[in-house]
Amino acid sequence: PETWGPRATEDVVQVVLGLRKRFPEARLCLQGMSVGGCVALAASADDRLAGVVSACCAVSAPFDYELGMRFLKQAAPAAFGPVNCAVIVHQYSREIEGKESVLSRLERERGMEAGSLRQAVQPGMAELLPIPPWRSPDTFHGTITAPAIGVGTPEKYYEVLAQHLREALPRIQLPVLCVYADDDPVTPPSVSLLGQLDQHPWVVVRRTG
Repeated sequence: PETWGPRATEDVVQVVLGLRKRFPEARLCLQGMSVGGCVALAASADDRLAGVVSACCAVSAPFDYELGMRFLKQAAPAAFGPVNCAVIVHQYSREIEGKESVLSRLERERGMEAGSLRQAVQPGMAELLPIPPWRSPDTFHGTITAPAIGVGTPEKYYEVLAQHLREALPRIQLPVLCVYADDDPVTPPSVSLLGQLDQHPWVVVRRTG
């Protein structure tokens, strides 16, 4: 997927339709973890995949993206920011000139400190230290993701993702297994949308300790 959001759902739908065309007799299932699980669930609700996908398994999903990002800003798992930025920049870089030039360009366009984004995506001991403000998820999504999908602000990006999934879940009409850990440090049950699935006829939820 290009980004994490409705466009990622469309990417998955197109990949599945391509697989069905290439392998017309194969049984196709979707599986995703965390944000990938949310994307798999949203794709499962797409009418174009009716009768094409046999089942779906989502791990650490579904969750409310708005609540999840608020939680992360408070809890701030140390490695989240650098890893998240590295993944997004990698995708963004494919359409321009390479990681280093993309980072320099973004820093210049956004008025950020020179070298700050490059430092953010380098692995090492910095991941174990407290995250300064410019390495927060809001800064990454505000600099890269939100402009890339045309929503302007990170808050709007979170809102779009949360609404996209909330609207998709009731439309699911294929067997789905959601596996969720009560001790998940990134998307705990407090930010989940499991309550929306309590009476869902197609979804089974299994929670672990």
